[in-house]
Amino acid sequence: MRVNLPVTTREYPFPRGETLVSTTDLQGRMLYCNPMFIEVSGYTREELLGQPHNMIRHPDMPEEAFRDMWATISSGLPWSAPVKNRRKDGDFYWVMANVTPLIEGDRPVGYMSVRTEATREQIQAAEALYARMRAEKESGRQVLALQAARLVSNTPLGRVAQALRLGMGTKVWMACAAVFLACLLASLAGTPLSGMGAAAAWLAALAVAAGAAFYISSAAVAPLGQMVRAANRMAAGDLTQSLQVTHSDLMGDLQKALSQLNVNLLSIVRDAREESEKMRNATQEIARGNRDLSSRTETQASSLEETAASMEEITGTVKLTAESASKASQMANRATDVAERTSEAVNSVADTMKQIQAASGRIGEITSSSTASPSRPTSWR
Repeated sequence: MRVNLPVTTREYPFPRGETLVSTTDLQGRMLYCNPMFIEVSGYTREELLGQPHNMIRHPDMPEEAFRDMWATISSGLPWSAPVKNRRKDGDFYWVMANVTPLIEGDRPVGYMSVRTEATREQIQAAEALYARMRAEKESGRQVLALQAARLVSNTPLGRVAQALRLGMGTKVWMACAAVFLACLLASLAGTPLSGMGAAAAWLAALAVAAGAAFYISSAAVAPLGQMVRAANRMAAGDLTQSLQVTHSDLMGDLQKALSQLNVNLLSIVRDAREESEKMRNATQEIARGNRDLSSRTETQASSLEETAASMEEITGTVKLTAESASKASQMANRATDVAERTSEAVNSVADTMKQIQAASGRIGEITSSSTASPSRPTSWR
């Protein structure tokens, strides 16, 4: 048996009023887990799906419990008992496990487990029983065993008691036989008979007893067996059966109630499937809308990237233009300075020319004055 370790001594409280649901294939691999099962187990959905269901088994559970569970559900019957499970972190939690086969047509296709909260009394009784079973297993002498979740004993006395566990039909026949014998003995005691009279009395009593047994069996035992089989099929999820009402008494009322329950469950399941299908279609439309929006967003993002690139180019061009304008302004300022300096130089040259002209005029005046003066004697030479 698989042993999951490590374990702790911490108990995880079962959520009040909740149910933990899971389904498996015929080999016990998990196909579905409801959100509450995932939360309580401590695993993620991805860690659970496809894995064997015994991954949550606690080492304190005896091997006999799961042997009986598989034997029971493999025969098409439901199984119910307290079970101790292990969380991913090693903590434990108790549940009342209800396991049923899932039937499609006339064949099982998987198993469904619905776990509810176990009472403290159920937990204490199960702890004591499972501890004893583990001890017996370790000693090599298994005395206590389970049969369809019922406790049985492997001792000789226990086997005899199990053999004497009679079905309802057998009990009816035995009761009728007892009545037959009582009537016969009373008859013989009251009126001594011999020969043909005694034989006729025996045959009459036997016929009455057999008739009574057949009537009780057909009126009660057979319908009860039919309803038990129908209830098991309903528990297995098969709501396609048609229940016939064969009696007009209390048994017939029970057949009608079971048939109505089947019809009500079928209508609820159909409504749930229709709503689920609508939800699935709406989800698909939302998914398509999201994909379309994502595509448009990507296109818009691409356009924005192109626009951003163009803006960067424009910004670069503007910067270059601004720099060129600045340089042109600087050159214009320099040209203005040069022009101003040139103008100043020209003015300076003009002033200089005026000064030269004035100087030339004074020189001319001096020269003219020198030419007009009288000649000195030669002796002066």
